[in-house]
Amino acid sequence: ATSGNRSVTITNGTAIDKIKPIVSIASPAISSTKDDVEIRATVTDAHLENYRLSVKKNGSIMIDGVNASSGITNQLLSTLTDDGEYEIVLTARDAAGNESISERKTITIDKTTPVIQLSCTTLAIVGQTLEINGSVDDPSVTDLQLYVNGDKSGEPVNVTNGIFTSSIPNLMVGNYNIVAKAHDTVGNEGTSEAVTATVKPKLVAPLSAPAAQPEPETEASEPNSGSVTVTNTAPARSS
Repeated sequence: ATSGNRSVTITNGTAIDKIKPIVSIASPAISSTKDDVEIRATVTDAHLENYRLSVKKNGSIMIDGVNASSGITNQLLSTLTDDGEYEIVLTARDAAGNESISERKTITIDKTTPVIQLSCTTLAIVGQTLEINGSVDDPSVTDLQLYVNGDKSGEPVNVTNGIFTSSIPNLMVGNYNIVAKAHDTVGNEGTSEAVTATVKPKLVAPLSAPAAQPEPETEASEPNSGSVTVTNTAPARSS
């Protein structure tokens, strides 16, 4: 004979129930998120006595409660809101003592944004390259994007063990605000504080005036020992 969705055996007029309750956890259905998580479950049994929800957070019991019920269908049992790694198990017991244990569900809630430390060359000459380096505190971040004065600059920068380096070439003369943005695996976005760099023009050396040429040296003339000096003397007039 059958009773609801279950089979029972009739022996000497007594129903013997050997069928366990059907237990399933519908939510959470993912392994990680940055949002609150609803625990929803279904327990099916014609003679359900109770079900028990057990939730561990980071290895410690957070919820462990027994609820009397005649059956639940996709019912909200609890909501998880805080960062942490959760392990969820649901058990159910019927009036005959048959017990079922759900599949163990695990989920991580991460609402923390990555923290980015950024530094760069603060002064450069036009034609030089700005050197960028920094760190990210979230190990799930594998790349980030640089922005110069609000515009995306180049391709994403690889992050290895929380460290990254890059460069920005070909900037014109001017002042630049540079930030880095990164997303973790669940979509939290972190933005660094802006760093400022200045690119100056090349310094051109002024044209030098031609060097003054030294005047030629002149030698003093020596009197010629063979020269003759003639003096004209007019005769005196008679009175």
